[in-house]
Amino acid sequence: MGVETSVSKYVARCQEVLEHSGLTYHAHGTGIEGEFSDVAKAIEACHEAVHAMGCPRIASDIRIGTRTDKKGSLEAKVSSVQALLGKASGSSTSDQPSRTAPPSSISLPTPVQDRPDPAQELARRVSETQQFLMSPNYDPPAGRDA
Repeated sequence: MGVETSVSKYVARCQEVLEHSGLTYHAHGTGIEGEFSDVAKAIEACHEAVHAMGCPRIASDIRIGTRTDKKGSLEAKVSSVQALLGKASGSSTSDQPSRTAPPSSISLPTPVQDRPDPAQELARRVSETQQFLMSPNYDPPAGRDA
């Protein structure tokens, strides 16, 4: 953090550290698979290597998941998602995501151009709230001013 705008050389160094760790990992170390203590040591080694390159401050966001009910793997997670998308494991030759239409059971967010203007939507809601508070149907809670 705060050394320079590009972090690619630091990512490359961590990639080298992970290659020598013997652990299974996903691209650029975004997923590391192994025994808890071994993964922690690999993360520590990455920090030490980047500090040794002159980077005075490193911030790592780490999410750790453990299971006792079954043995899993990064490869199994990727294969599971690919199967749901109708892709054979390893059949993709491109890093680009597929541009196919989503299944009909998935609803996508409304495109920005179809959404109401946020200021107009807020004004509409405030007006509706004011009308309700002034209506004879509103019965304020006891002990509170309306």
